[in-house]
Amino acid sequence: MISPHHFGTITSGAIDGLTSIIRSKGGRPEEVYARIGLPPEPGGAEVLPLASFTATLEAAAADTGSTTFGLDYGRVFDIRRLGGVGEVFHCDLTVGGALQKFCRYLPTAQDNTRVRLEVSDDLARLSYEIEDPTVHERAQDANFTLALQHHVVAWLAGPRFRATLVEFRHQPQDDAPDYRHHFDCPVRFGARENALLFPAHWLDAVIPTADPGRCRRVEDDLSGRLAHHTARIDFVAGIEAWIVEALHRGTPVELVGLAADLGMSPRTLQRKLDAAGVAFADLRNRVRLRLARAMLTETRMPVTQIALHLGYSETSAFTRAFKAMTGRSPAAFRAA
Repeated sequence: MISPHHFGTITSGAIDGLTSIIRSKGGRPEEVYARIGLPPEPGGAEVLPLASFTATLEAAAADTGSTTFGLDYGRVFDIRRLGGVGEVFHCDLTVGGALQKFCRYLPTAQDNTRVRLEVSDDLARLSYEIEDPTVHERAQDANFTLALQHHVVAWLAGPRFRATLVEFRHQPQDDAPDYRHHFDCPVRFGARENALLFPAHWLDAVIPTADPGRCRRVEDDLSGRLAHHTARIDFVAGIEAWIVEALHRGTPVELVGLAADLGMSPRTLQRKLDAAGVAFADLRNRVRLRLARAMLTETRMPVTQIALHLGYSETSAFTRAFKAMTGRSPAAFRAA
């Protein structure tokens, strides 16, 4: 259970470069972002709701027709875009030291998430798990994270590095050979958590760009950030991100579902909404309107498809609701 005022967040640097890889795969980034309610060139805010980031990766996978989109994104992503927690991989003395700092300071870049490094029987195990129960779309995020971790360790350790095993919680979609080809090792699906396993001796590999002085400065900064870290999106923004993800998954957007994810009764959630001065139905309408405006403005998606994405059973229902909120029909709004 998480605090209802602490929805997971991730630094906006995590989507730096996403536009170019979507385009390189024949996708339409403007449509991907519109579906999630992000601006055409996202990254202006310091952080994003974690649910929005994971949903964006899923939308990109669907748009490009690539069930392993996250693997490709993780392979080319520069981990320094995550800030100091990524910078340690370029200045620490050893791979093991950098990974330990990564596990310790990840909350400065992504919170409500657990990363753990364990060593047993000469085997290192780097596990990863989102702990925010309001985040449901996790497969492409797991692909992205494990591919990124594998790429970074392999880059630091050198060309002789080989992972022993990669584990995923999700199941493959007739693409298991693609995973094995990507990691060049066995891959297990349906595991209890996502994890990268490799011979522990690689933890002692020396990082070629090691700079102890610079590493101390980076860690001092990370320690300060971690000590003062607080939730960086408010309760209402977290709920709106939950609504966006639910719409993307095509699941009912109801107060009872949100309450279950937050581990509280609908009555308790209603009291918290009342205290915040908002109504759930109004938030749902606000999110739907924001997404509708983005999809009508930034994409050529048919109005019927937009209506379905927003959870309306009929186009006419969407048209009536949109006109009631804006004074114009969707077609008139798009033509303006």
